[in-house]
Amino acid sequence: MKKIYLACIYSLGADDKRGYSKDEILEYRYQRINKLAAELMEKNTDHIIFSPITHNHPLSKLMKPEMRVHKYWLAQDKSFLEWCDELWIVRFMEDTDDIEKSKGVRWERRITKRLNKEIVNIKVYPYKEFQYGFELE
Repeated sequence: MKKIYLACIYSLGADDKRGYSKDEILEYRYQRINKLAAELMEKNTDHIIFSPITHNHPLSKLMKPEMRVHKYWLAQDKSFLEWCDELWIVRFMEDTDDIEKSKGVRWERRITKRLNKEIVNIKVYPYKEFQYGFELE
């Protein structure tokens, strides 16, 4: 079975969305990647899909504030990048934030390249609320 690590924007630009709080943006992105991960699991039964946002988002709400720092999550995520066979970078096309500016995604890409693992870019297009069509690049 192929082991896949899903990367996408999480906190980039979450403070800048007019009319929405940072928590609302983070929750929306969390729900969005969860739905995509579930769809990928259903369509790729020979793949193991790991989504760090799916894993980390609910846990961070239960942790002490001093533990909810980027450096902590990078250490956690590095182990999963070492475990995976491929990094799939997800670009939700309705998101106006530039994925290339995401510190987390850039870091995940850099680590994956150092590990000589494959990187796959995925463009995701919404067609119904929380249902997606996607293409692998």
